[in-house]
Amino acid sequence: MESKLGCEPSANTYEIIVRMFCSEERVDMALQVWNQMKAKGILPSMHMFSSLINGLSWDNKLDEACAYFQEMLDSGVRPPSPLFGNLKQALLEAGKKELALSFGLKLDKIRKTRLVIE
Repeated sequence: MESKLGCEPSANTYEIIVRMFCSEERVDMALQVWNQMKAKGILPSMHMFSSLINGLSWDNKLDEACAYFQEMLDSGVRPPSPLFGNLKQALLEAGKKELALSFGLKLDKIRKTRLVIE
């Protein structure tokens, strides 16, 4: 993703491209851009993680979505509540209640608040 002028994309540019591909249901392309970005040492932001995780969830790639959610937590990036709500709902619908609870407990430690899963 380098132009002929040698201009490197910024983190914001990568974020826009990842979000665009995810919203167009091209998660495969979003992952290619993500990997290029990471290979260049650019760290993903909360918004980038959110776009990718939501895109993977919508594409029924829950195992991958969970792996990136775990990477998000491991990186110290605090997920926004709507992101976890979407992922939790997808996990519950897929019969993965224990995984939803496990992520919820990890978030509880980060947020210092109690989690209620019904």
